[in-house]
Amino acid sequence: MKVRRTLIVLISCIALFTCNSDDDNDFRDILEIWDLESIVVEELYDFNGDNDFTGNLTNELSCFNFDSYTLYTGGIAVESVSKNLSLYFDDNTGEVVGTCDVFSTISEGILSWSITGDELTFSFDGTSVTGTIDGDMLTFDAIDFSVYTNASLNEVDIAIPAIFTYRLRQ
Repeated sequence: MKVRRTLIVLISCIALFTCNSDDDNDFRDILEIWDLESIVVEELYDFNGDNDFTGNLTNELSCFNFDSYTLYTGGIAVESVSKNLSLYFDDNTGEVVGTCDVFSTISEGILSWSITGDELTFSFDGTSVTGTIDGDMLTFDAIDFSVYTNASLNEVDIAIPAIFTYRLRQ
């Protein structure tokens, strides 16, 4: 998540300082919107305390109500994030804890996008992530999710692979 949080901050900074009146044309037409459906990891957790252990983090925490990617003409995409999920090891129990950091407003980051066949690629500052489109579903496999050493969220202890799935908004 630290990578995701850093990416959002960097994107926001670049967007603030690089936009001019010509850039407004890139946002005139929305092509499609992809809403986050699930984030699945191998390990099973019960962050919500319902005694139902699952690897689907979207079922365990309410961090993802408004997360989406909006694709515009001109190869521009906006990532919208309402809350940030943080995973860390509890100092007392050694167990992984999941928390949601609520943003005061929906945080948005500007990315570029391209589609080749059934693959959708988002890029920012030399970093790319490619997902596979299957009907109305978009899946990003094996994206590392950071688990921090403690609640201060300063140091990553491990990274666990996660599968991010988005559904095309109708």
